[in-house]
Amino acid sequence: MSLRWIQGCCPIFALLFYTFFQSAPASGQEITVTTDPISRHFHIGYPVPENGPDVVQVYCTFSPDGGNTWQKASVTPRISASGLRLLPSSEWTEWMGKGHVTERRAAGLMRTLVFNPYPDAQQDGKVDVDFRIEIRAANDTVLATHTTRLQADHSDVVTIEDWSQVFQHENLQDESGKAPQKWQWRTGWDNRRGMSLGNSLYGNAGKELAMP
Repeated sequence: MSLRWIQGCCPIFALLFYTFFQSAPASGQEITVTTDPISRHFHIGYPVPENGPDVVQVYCTFSPDGGNTWQKASVTPRISASGLRLLPSSEWTEWMGKGHVTERRAAGLMRTLVFNPYPDAQQDGKVDVDFRIEIRAANDTVLATHTTRLQADHSDVVTIEDWSQVFQHENLQDESGKAPQKWQWRTGWDNRRGMSLGNSLYGNAGKELAMP
């Protein structure tokens, strides 16, 4: 067996391995919930109907327990880091801003969503919400609806949101923005873009920048 053949097959085997475990048959047709011990994000598995079309639209909302006041949930499908890097910004906005995920060729399979409850679904470090997944066809027909309860105590987690007092300000651009070799501290972003306090830090990856 030539080395070239091995090199060519390895990516194919890796893709098949990844596809198998990401697209498990929807046995039992039950929703599953696990929590990542590091990120504290919820991983929510849900079945797509066997009679579903090739493309389905998935809409995610949450409501305080028993409140029936549904809000759009910031979610992502479980994909690889490479997939995230290649993702169009428009699709990221659909996930994070609208709780809307498009799934392809998923009929009869389990799919997984990743939901970060902070800050919208978390109060005083506690999560206690109803989470709803609605699967629709292209004509907006509802194919299935799944609802589950999410509960967690994240009061031991310290989240640093405001970095403005710990920067080395000599490494930040001033208001003129004429120093491309420095970091930019931007405020006023729409929270639906995934920046809970509307703040973000940008740097030019092509430059050797000192940490701010």
